[in-house]
Amino acid sequence: LFYDYSTYGWYRIGRLGGDSSPPVVASTDPVNNSTLVPVDKEIKVVFNEYVQRGDAFNNISLKAGEEEVAFLHSLNYSI
Repeated sequence: LFYDYSTYGWYRIGRLGGDSSPPVVASTDPVNNSTLVPVDKEIKVVFNEYVQRGDAFNNISLKAGEEEVAFLHSLNYSI
């Protein structure tokens, strides 16, 4: 692992030798297939490792059934 320092302190930014496996979703809030979720509920997705914004970041979608829903998305680098 290697680390960098930012305004917010030390944080891990990668593994020496490259990362051989993609991140996977560790948890979500609300949990998958939840019902009766308020429309203003903040949705959180936690991955098993740090992720960074890439070319596919703007391809993230949110759906209500089969219908796409407009939303704002951001990336928080802390776990």
